[in-house]
Amino acid sequence: PSSDTFMKYHETVRLQHEKAKELPYPHFSKHSGWGHAFREHHDHWEAVTEKAGNWNFWAAHSDQGLMYYVAKYIKKDLSIAIGDRIQNWKAVEGQYMPEIESDITGVLIKYQPKLLAYQNSCNAVPTPVDEVKFHWKCTPPYDSFAHFYGKFKPWQSKYMIKDNTHYREYKQKAAKSIWFRELDELNDKFNMGLVLTRWNKKHLPEMKRSSLGYVALYSDRKDIIDGNVHDLSGYAK
Repeated sequence: PSSDTFMKYHETVRLQHEKAKELPYPHFSKHSGWGHAFREHHDHWEAVTEKAGNWNFWAAHSDQGLMYYVAKYIKKDLSIAIGDRIQNWKAVEGQYMPEIESDITGVLIKYQPKLLAYQNSCNAVPTPVDEVKFHWKCTPPYDSFAHFYGKFKPWQSKYMIKDNTHYREYKQKAAKSIWFRELDELNDKFNMGLVLTRWNKKHLPEMKRSSLGYVALYSDRKDIIDGNVHDLSGYAK
């Protein structure tokens, strides 16, 4: 971002943490969030299957909420992918609220190259029952990358060498195979010393847990408010 946006980003964090000290646990207001009260401005956030006027979406109290606030209500210049729709928002001089410039369906498909593999059974007919709810992921940009969320990281999972050559489109099995194939190639190229044929016994125990956790918790905010960890917003000064 620009230096101006960067400074405003840090100031947003600083102000929110100051206000949070006056709030009960979890020290976050679902009404005003990072500084914007949706309902007071007849506004809402929108996702594939729902929309709401509170800061109650996934990680609204953390990085995702903060970046959404900065991009939409401070920078006022962003594009949002909602299923196969792309919304574009712009600033209006002298106006607090950004204005929607366009809301287009299917605009990204013509720019997408051939996929390395399918995920979530996007090429399966019929679609498995437990994958139907993920059908919205079968359009760009979602099918163009693999999001290994939570505890489903390839490096924290068991691995079979045959998965390197056999791709399955169910869930993220193909993406996981590609990840290990790339690791195998890098291992040979840079002499990393990994023994992929012994991954489960030799390397998996060392990678099984994430030292920094998996998701942002409300308790993390409590640690900052209580002064148990350093508040990085101070580096803006």
